[in-house]
Amino acid sequence: MNSFRDNHNRVRLPRRRVLPSILPAALLLAVLFAVSVLGALAPDLGIVAAAGADGGSDDDVWLQNPELRATRAPVHADSAAAGASADAPVYDSADFQWMLLLQESWDTAFVLDLLTEEVLAYSPAAVEGPDGTLRQPPVEEGFSCGVFIGHEDGRMTFEADGHAYAIEPLPPMIGPLSREDLARRQGVYEQRAAAYEPDPVLIARIAGAAEEIEILAFFSAWCYVCKIHLPALLKSLDDAANDRIRLRLIALDEEMAQPAGLIDEYGIGRTPTFVVQVAGAEIGRIEEEPQVSVEADLVQILFGPDGR
Repeated sequence: MNSFRDNHNRVRLPRRRVLPSILPAALLLAVLFAVSVLGALAPDLGIVAAAGADGGSDDDVWLQNPELRATRAPVHADSAAAGASADAPVYDSADFQWMLLLQESWDTAFVLDLLTEEVLAYSPAAVEGPDGTLRQPPVEEGFSCGVFIGHEDGRMTFEADGHAYAIEPLPPMIGPLSREDLARRQGVYEQRAAAYEPDPVLIARIAGAAEEIEILAFFSAWCYVCKIHLPALLKSLDDAANDRIRLRLIALDEEMAQPAGLIDEYGIGRTPTFVVQVAGAEIGRIEEEPQVSVEADLVQILFGPDGR
């Protein structure tokens, strides 16, 4: 899938097809976000090949969409269906014409046809392969349980099995947030961090830094480069395990306008930007792309060009 980046490293897609008009604007943005990172981040975003006659082609995959969530609530508060229910992850098909809702505690998996607005119900076993992968079940194996309704606020809703279901976009990540919040909202960063292998010699230098250091990491969910270099920073700091280094995560909106105060204060014009401070004063930054690697550039900032 072809894509390109603009001057702010936002991934943009060429106009290739018109998505169904039933998608509300907010939901459409979330779907386009998923499309933009599909090619580069497929292994880390929960894409799994479907079990099909063609052995799992590009059209037979499910992509977990971290910007959407599915919820359910009993239609009648006093019904037998009442009770706590976990939110469900939302998956998109490769052609973005289908959505899958699947939650372990639910008795039913739902597939939404975005072209016809039909909701199909399946047993979880119908979409889960024996090896734990997901497969795209044949339409004829599903049970039609009505249609969903698209709303102007970006939600999709339908009713089935005595429950009211809703697919809704999560609020955009803007401003300071904890690492736990980042992991909950977009697990791709932690997944890629776990896979990153920094240079152990450089990590030892970072581990030995004796000053109190603060690193402000400016990034955004739409930035492809952020999904490469922010995980590298996370893993490098994890491996260094230096409690004198404090990391602050700051998410920017798509227009790079919010949070305005921090953007102006630190002069942020590119993402990602990692600002390194000692005693409140900036001593260097890694902007957009590191010169060598995140850990190598960090050592140079902390200890000088010769790393001493």
